[in-house]
Amino acid sequence: MTVTEEQNRWLADQVYWVEEARDDVRYHPIEGKKYNFNPDNKSLGQFKVLKAKDNLDNGM
Repeated sequence: MTVTEEQNRWLADQVYWVEEARDDVRYHPIEGKKYNFNPDNKSLGQFKVLKAKDNLDNGM
């Protein structure tokens, strides 16, 4: 599968949504779940979270 530029932009933003302290995001990604790249545009498809970790040591 080739990721489009728009899908990549959504992924780049959503990787930071894993931070539990954030209250300005729609959800906190959970390992093993599938999500729409853009919740408002389902035609962009979905991605699956393979691993999620809120690392407090490095901010990622």
